[in-house]
Order: sequence, then C-alpha cells, then structure tokens
Amino acid sequence: MICYDLDFPEWVRLPVLAGARLLCAPANWPALPRPERERPMEVVRAQAAAAINRMFVAVCDRANAERGVEWVGGSVIIDPDGWPIAGPEPGDHEIIIAADCDLASAADKRISERNDVLTDRRPALYGGVTSA
Repeated sequence: MICYDLDFPEWVRLPVLAGARLLCAPANWPALPRPERERPMEVVRAQAAAAINRMFVAVCDRANAERGVEWVGGSVIIDPDGWPIAGPEPGDHEIIIAADCDLASAADKRISERNDVLTDRRPALYGGVTSA
C-alpha cells in the first residue's frame, strides 16, 4: 500500500483476507497540529489497522521539511496487537528502525478464545460499504 491507502479499512482488509501477515507502506504524512504529547493521528490509524486485522504493519514515513511542508517522521513497525515495536520517533531527522516480526503469530486472528477478527465477520451487514 502507499500512504493514504492505510486510511481505508476495506482496502487494508483485502490483503489480510488473502493471507498477508505484514503490510508495508511508504508514507508522506504531513505534520498537522495535535495535542501536546499525542502521537500523530496517522500513526494511531496504522496502529488501529494492525490491531483490527491482527497483522504487522510497517510504515516508512518522511522526515524534515520540503517545499514548505513539515513531515511527521512517523516511521513505525506495529505488532498484531496494535502496539509499536519500533518507532515512532517523530522529528526532523532520518532514522532507521527495525524489529523482529514473528509472522506466524499474525496468522492467529483470535483476540480471545471466543473472538476471531476474520471468522466473526458478518459481510451481509456491511455490504453497503461497497455501494456508493
């Protein structure tokens, strides 16, 4: 995926349904105002995508400024529970992040012994998502 694609839950779900355990995306996240000590909303959305789909998500974001645009610098690797395991370290400098990702753990789509993010889906209830 690329950048803004991560904002569409239906689009993120497709690779999961095809068996993906790791989703990688380059990003150009512009730095927008946010409350002090809060993560950029783009990082929060990537965390949600990882947790909702029980998969790893890795984002490579821009840093510094270019043509008057400040960038988040929010590169992050997120585990299937939605928690960052590397990054983000927002700022105005380039970084390299890395993390061990046990991809086998992302094959398990259960969030509890009674809940599974894939088998509990009820597509008939949200068919209207595709009609617009």
